[in-house]
Amino acid sequence: MAFEPLEPRLLLARTLYVDDTAVGVNSGGSWTDAYTSLQSALTAAASGDEIWVAAGTYRPATTANRSATFQLKGGVSVYGGFP
Repeated sequence: MAFEPLEPRLLLARTLYVDDTAVGVNSGGSWTDAYTSLQSALTAAASGDEIWVAAGTYRPATTANRSATFQLKGGVSVYGGFP
């Protein structure tokens, strides 16, 4: 039985945007359509992606749970403080 080699897949890194005041479709694809939750962007991100976060306050939970944390992903870069 002969096996054909798999073609290498070109994975393109994405930039996902987060802005708690965005009013678009909440897809992370632009500042207008930015995720309004940092956790949503972290969930959608894959290794090689970048997450750009607008200035603001982001919390990992909507409750008063002070021990809640964001779960970062390996290979995903997070940059913040964008106006």
